[in-house]
Amino acid sequence: MLALNNNEMNLLPLPPLSPDLSPNEHMWDMLQNRLNSHDPHPKAVRKLRNILPGLWYEIPQEQIDNCVESMPNRRQAVEVQGGSTRY
Repeated sequence: MLALNNNEMNLLPLPPLSPDLSPNEHMWDMLQNRLNSHDPHPKAVRKLRNILPGLWYEIPQEQIDNCVESMPNRRQAVEVQGGSTRY
């Protein structure tokens, strides 16, 4: 088992499951937005499987970088508000 010292334990005293602190949640939102605007909208799982990889790779790297770089601001917003934030 990994032991954490006191300094490490104080790094993130926040709810660990907060969606505002998960870049993955925001990446899924980016993918969902692209899927919602895809025309034609897939009606079958097979078609969905075919278009998702292309939609994923169309997400601009800058948008991904912005999401990651915003994490300190997200953390601060969650600390201050203690719940949902504008993120």
